[in-house]
Amino acid sequence: MSPHHSELEERERRIIHLRHLVHFALVDDTIHSYEKDFIYDVGIRLGFNREEIEDILLSPSLTAPPVPDNEVLRYILMEDLLTLFMADNILAEIEILSAKKIAAKLGFDTDVVDILLQKLTSHTELGFQKNNISPIIRNTLHPIIFKNSSDAKYH
Repeated sequence: MSPHHSELEERERRIIHLRHLVHFALVDDTIHSYEKDFIYDVGIRLGFNREEIEDILLSPSLTAPPVPDNEVLRYILMEDLLTLFMADNILAEIEILSAKKIAAKLGFDTDVVDILLQKLTSHTELGFQKNNISPIIRNTLHPIIFKNSSDAKYH
């Protein structure tokens, strides 16, 4: 495989990641300003410029893009999606249902996702700031990744 080919594949993976965020930002039919800001932040983190991010925002997918086949990329997507859902410090019922649905597709234990969603809801109800949300997500999801990795058998 040529280096150019793998660069194209990597770019496509990053586009799909952003498309997931746009798709799930629209679960309530509107991309709110906090969600849009978060999508721009992630897009910039992924190496896109504002024009490229805007193009992705303006061409949402009616169906959810394919999920990553890589465990680390699934974890990063889940973390970004949960952070997106919490961008406005409100976890709406449609967002909870969407989070559970995508979590199952990504291979996350639904009980763990329920606990995480309860933590996030309590967190916001207690008035904590949204910048404290990422550590909650990481501290809950991170041990799952390491548990799954340590349970894996390598040949």
